Amino acid sequence: MKNIYILFIAVWFFVSPSLKAKVNTTDSLALLNLYSTTGGFGWKHKTGWRTKAPLGSWYGVTVQGGRVTGIVLPNNNLTANTLPYTLGRLSNLQVLDLDSNALKGVLPDSLGNLSNLTVLSLNNNKFLDSSNAGLPKCIARLTSLVTLNLGNNYWNFSEFFAFPDWIGK
Repeated sequence: MKNIYILFIAVWFFVSPSLKAKVNTTDSLALLNLYSTTGGFGWKHKTGWRTKAPLGSWYGVTVQGGRVTGIVLPNNNLTANTLPYTLGRLSNLQVLDLDSNALKGVLPDSLGNLSNLTVLSLNNNKFLDSSNAGLPKCIARLTSLVTLNLGNNYWNFSEFFAFPDWIGK
């Protein structure tokens, strides 16, 4: 029995560091900034946030290879006058779903830096269009985008399905 216990300790000592994959510091700071700027203390679900728990165990956060790949926090009472520009530093982010919260203001231009983003869902918030041109221009730089859900916000769509000429360029 003693040999099994020693073997267990040896395996834990050598294997556990790889199980506790380190997450990119920039990603960690971007998530903490999201929490603080969107009233995280008042979120409906915030398990793991602002704790020493691995980021992949934080409610709504997906991590792969030590990088944040998903933030899914719909209907979670996020409130802010604008999203933090630091979200644009999450270079491996593939899914950003902040549907049905109390987010408003203009989308930060830094969101256009998310070249791996495939899903952007900001439905049922109160985002504004700063240029009165319909879609925010940062969206045109999202070259991997497959799903875009921006309904029920305050963007000025002059014609349904009439997108600006810069979309897709």
